[in-house]
Amino acid sequence: MTYRIIATTVTELCQTQESGTVNGVPTLHIMKKNKIEDGKLGRYPYYSGNSFRGIMHRVIADYVSKKIGVKLSATDYHLNYAGGGSNFQAQTIDTAQKARELNPIISVFGASLAIEGKLMVSNFEPVEKFWRETEKGFRFSGLVDTLQYTKKDDLISGSTVDRFTLVVSDEDKAEYVELNGEIQEARAEAREKIKSGGDAEKIKKASIQSFNKAECIIVGAELDGFIGEKAELTQVERGMLLKALELMMGEQLGGLRNKGYGVMSYAVKQESEGSVREVMNSVKNENDIFNPIVNTMFSKDEREALEAFEKWLAAATLENLEISKILS
Repeated sequence: MTYRIIATTVTELCQTQESGTVNGVPTLHIMKKNKIEDGKLGRYPYYSGNSFRGIMHRVIADYVSKKIGVKLSATDYHLNYAGGGSNFQAQTIDTAQKARELNPIISVFGASLAIEGKLMVSNFEPVEKFWRETEKGFRFSGLVDTLQYTKKDDLISGSTVDRFTLVVSDEDKAEYVELNGEIQEARAEAREKIKSGGDAEKIKKASIQSFNKAECIIVGAELDGFIGEKAELTQVERGMLLKALELMMGEQLGGLRNKGYGVMSYAVKQESEGSVREVMNSVKNENDIFNPIVNTMFSKDEREALEAFEKWLAAATLENLEISKILS
């Protein structure tokens, strides 16, 4: 079982790989990789398959937990929602099989070093990279844009709310560049006063706003990825995976989601021997961009798998999720 997924950006997508400083301005850099194509080196953005897998894991665990209506211990919460947060090591075959029979989440997504998951997810790479080339022949993708915004100095002001504000004007930008030296000096002095227990009022007056930048993948970019099984899924597990994909379509990806980033539309297809069958898709909801319209075109086998999963879920109890009690 392999599904191909075409994910299209409805709003900008920002999956941060690292932060740095460009021309004195703090900048978030997104995930990128290098590729040699036609004898030329290029660099382009992508979305991590591991992150996609992680969101699928979280949304289906949340769906199952709420349906059963139970409260989990911290250990079992991490095992079910992320597969980690525990010190469990590799289990015996019998213990692993018991855990898989009790809980399809653990079986499909795995549990740290204790149980290996059955799911494989590739990175999501651009269908078209839109290469641009420098004078020296280096290629870079035109899919990457940079948004500029202001951010309050939380260390000085103590504020952690509404960190990001509207995009700034060119006039504001010019003023910032002109006053950059004074701003950096004020920041340094304020931080020293904080360390030495200085006057709170003076520190508050030193609070400023600085300009920041974030790279993003532009709207309309198509990213191509695959999910597949490295061990055969049971009917219940396959139904759970389909439900996870359906729920996934309402999730934002990447960072800066409070700015509306990461809204996607999807087309999930199954390809075999030259034929292509669409399994489900989502399209932009013009009345509510954060709640896309989801359409499913499940086959008879897929509907039966979903029914098997819902039947398991109807009978599931806290015992099915308390995996920590059977692991050693």
